[in-house]
Amino acid sequence: MHRIAHISDIHFGKTFDVETWKNVRKQIDIFKPDILVISSDLVEAIHLLAVKTELPDLCDKCDSKPQLSVVPEAVP
Repeated sequence: MHRIAHISDIHFGKTFDVETWKNVRKQIDIFKPDILVISSDLVEAIHLLAVKTELPDLCDKCDSKPQLSVVPEAVP
């Protein structure tokens, strides 16, 4: 059976809370998912590079090396 972790509404940007993110990273590493799903409000456009670096880094540093799947919010 696969272990799936899901994170939603990260909001990398002005209101981003670094301490909360550090705790999320820690909990994901403890859970050791096979798949990490990120959905909904991911980033403010100005912070896109940070997200493109941080999420793969999270998977690389997690002992289970989860597959990353990103599902951004649909724009009407």
